[in-house]
Amino acid sequence: DMELKFYGVNFLVKGVFPQVETIDIFQRRVGPWDFLNSKELKSFCYNVKLKYQAKLKDVLGYYGHGGSGAMVNRRLRDILDEYNFGCEYQYINVSIVTRKGAPVSELYYQLHIPMPGIVDKIDYPKSTFYEKRFDKRLSDTPIKVQSFEDRTRLADILRKKDICARIETEDIVLKKGTDPNMDIFVFVGNPCGGGLFMVSERLKQRLEQEKITGITFEEYPYKISIDE
Repeated sequence: DMELKFYGVNFLVKGVFPQVETIDIFQRRVGPWDFLNSKELKSFCYNVKLKYQAKLKDVLGYYGHGGSGAMVNRRLRDILDEYNFGCEYQYINVSIVTRKGAPVSELYYQLHIPMPGIVDKIDYPKSTFYEKRFDKRLSDTPIKVQSFEDRTRLADILRKKDICARIETEDIVLKKGTDPNMDIFVFVGNPCGGGLFMVSERLKQRLEQEKITGITFEEYPYKISIDE
């Protein structure tokens, strides 16, 4: 199998976290499986405000709209667009105001990577999963997972037994035909902390070189490979 090297990207949690909060709790949210069409994308906008003492960074730490994403500024958006996502993604407009209600002039976007593009890449029966509490395995025997739906079902059963336990992925096998030059990869059950998404070595180097603020990197501790 062909091995790939990836780094987990985590929010910088020093100082204020999350850095922004939703203004309107009833606002429609784009779900993890949803993809906005071009008309919706033009009119849709998340309205958020900066929290007290939060600083504007290239990536804003945020709890919120399910799915895998981050709030990124225009500079980071332009860099990411030069790289290979390996699946569909979109940028949703974000309007930010300060605590006093003054608009923030810098443009931000919610980077939204819908779930199907992520889930379809993993060969579940060939990947390795363990039941864990925090970082400790509950058993030395890996559990068999057939699909994403199966993983969700097993995780629900486990949570009923132990609220702190979760199913975590260790060695990941991607399906045959996955592009080996993929730069961004997202998956559920990422053991790299909160894990926004994962980036290739070359994208990590670029983000460090550009001194992108608001994130830290952590080497993925297990094997990621493409089935051959």
